[in-house]
Amino acid sequence: MSIMALATQAEGYRNVLFTLTFKNDERVLRKAVKLHTTLVQEMLKESPDGDFETQCFFQPFPTVVGKHSAERGGNILEVDAITDKAVVWLGFLAVNGVDQESIARKKMLAWKDAIEEYSRTVGAYLGYKYANYADQPQDVMESYGKANFRKMMAVSERYDQDRVFQSRIPGGLKLLGTETAF
Repeated sequence: MSIMALATQAEGYRNVLFTLTFKNDERVLRKAVKLHTTLVQEMLKESPDGDFETQCFFQPFPTVVGKHSAERGGNILEVDAITDKAVVWLGFLAVNGVDQESIARKKMLAWKDAIEEYSRTVGAYLGYKYANYADQPQDVMESYGKANFRKMMAVSERYDQDRVFQSRIPGGLKLLGTETAF
């Protein structure tokens, strides 16, 4: 989870977060906020104790990020492929207790899917997924491209032959389990 999310997290909560990247399109931003309001209303009705936290966070992703990356030979996360002014969206829902996590996951997935579908409909969807904001079911590696994924695997195989960083160190970007995705 991102430092930002951890810094705002109350103890004992279960976190569900998803991310999308789309062109800086006011329609998509408004849709995400409207859907966030719906999420809050639904959670107030369905949460047994009404104790939850949400965030609808937009992070600018200016074209200069990709431009500077391309000028320096590219980026392993393929940010140089993003040539439009973009926004990284973080949708976050924390519920108090394990028993409410399945409700939260269902609601968050529906929210993410609705924003993704709408952004595709209006031609604003960009496939990039920011790893710090992605939930486990989101395949961030896919958004970095096959060639970049192969480079990451080669580096991992060369410098982490025992796969310590891939299997024994918590956190960080994990390649294991995604090798067959491509």
